[in-house]
Amino acid sequence: MTDVIVTSAPCDFDPRLYNAMPDVQNADADIRRSGALERALAVMAPIFEAHDVTDFCGINLLHKHWMVNAVEIPLQIRRPHADAFELVTSPRRMRNRAATPSSWALRVEGAASRFVPFEFSTDAEVQRCAGLLEPKRAFFAAVGEALITHRLFACFGISIMPRVPLSDNPQARMVEMSSASSRASLVRPVEIEDTSALIQTGWMFSAGKVPKPTCQPVPYCDVEEVPIGPPYHRKTKSHDPD
Repeated sequence: MTDVIVTSAPCDFDPRLYNAMPDVQNADADIRRSGALERALAVMAPIFEAHDVTDFCGINLLHKHWMVNAVEIPLQIRRPHADAFELVTSPRRMRNRAATPSSWALRVEGAASRFVPFEFSTDAEVQRCAGLLEPKRAFFAAVGEALITHRLFACFGISIMPRVPLSDNPQARMVEMSSASSRASLVRPVEIEDTSALIQTGWMFSAGKVPKPTCQPVPYCDVEEVPIGPPYHRKTKSHDPD
């Protein structure tokens, strides 16, 4: 099995890796054109099931929302909005002690491989799930080996999916709005049935079933309104609405 190092400290975030990622529309086009999504779903499902992480962890489409500088991390915080809450992700100072990794990307440099934090959150569910996930070194090693073997490490990472509910509406999906010029992304609860115009950016696996996105909330992305359940983004517009 591949020897993969896992790091979780904010100082281990790699701004160059983040900034080199494509925007969501190009990332989505790449995985569909190359067949990478189908390979990832087939390869990752048994690994996630074998390590008992399917109820809180999945794979995410690696992409950037905006650029970060050398002392920043993309950090998600929770704040009140209308009669519910929203999640706001923006570049914050790297030394924020409340930051917990919500996703990891595999950085491959020659024969060396390292899972480094890709995005951070202060959400209580992320913190709880990270405590369950981070000790699973064999899981990270198995995923890392599969990402390298199947040439998927540039497209997908490991992501903690659950968040503390943003509203009392059980039908609401978490929808993300992002602006590259203002360097901010908002996730709000939105009741939406038709996700055909959105780009999915995260996938969870149903234990014991054919690998597929589950109905649990995962992230989505829309330029104006993006759901977070299976992550999606609007397909027909630029990712930056400004």
